[in-house]
Amino acid sequence: MESRLDTGPVNRVRDYEKDPVHQPTRSLTYGRPLCGDYMPITTIRVTSETRKKLAKLKSSSRQTYDDLINRLLALVPEGDEEGRYTKAFRLGLLRARLDVKEGSVILHEELKRRLGL
Repeated sequence: MESRLDTGPVNRVRDYEKDPVHQPTRSLTYGRPLCGDYMPITTIRVTSETRKKLAKLKSSSRQTYDDLINRLLALVPEGDEEGRYTKAFRLGLLRARLDVKEGSVILHEELKRRLGL
């Protein structure tokens, strides 16, 4: 028995996806920020819970998530008077700050006590 379901367009899409030469390129959409300059806009996936947490950190309802995320990223310094930090070092700083916040660190005095020093 022959199926009446037309799968033609689906098969064409699948064939199209197999051909790397004719892959569609991702297009950027452009938004107009408050300053009047054009800037590319993209989408990131976050859970609803994460979005609510980010919304609570916004200084005002008009603050963009881009501004908020950049302010959060600025909490990890890019360098000091000796020069710029490497990405690995900055990541280590961020992880250390998260460890402190989560309470998964041992204070220096506690470590000395445990080691009998």
